Amino acid sequence: MEDFKSAEANLGIGRFYLVAFLCHQAVEKALKALYIEEKKESPGTAHFLVYLGQSLGAPEEILQHLRRMSPDYVVARYPNAAHGIRALRPRDC
Repeated sequence: MEDFKSAEANLGIGRFYLVAFLCHQAVEKALKALYIEEKKESPGTAHFLVYLGQSLGAPEEILQHLRRMSPDYVVARYPNAAHGIRALRPRDC
C-alpha cells in the first residue's frame, strides 16, 4: 500500500519514472504474495510480472495489463535499456 501512496504523491509532482517504478513494485509484491499463498513456495527473485501472472493462471485481460506495465518499469529502473525494451511487442512477452 505504501508503494501506491508514494506513486500517487510522485504523480502529483510529475516524477513519472518513479510512478512507473513504484506501481510495478506494488503489483509485483501483490502477485508474489498471492503466489506464496496459492503455491506454498517462493516465486524466487523474478521481477517479470507476466511470468508471475501466467504462473498464477491470470486471465488474458490481466496479462495484457501486466505486459503494458513491464516496459515502463524497465525504462524507469534501467534508463539505458530504453531503446531495446521499447521495441518489444506484446506477443514477445
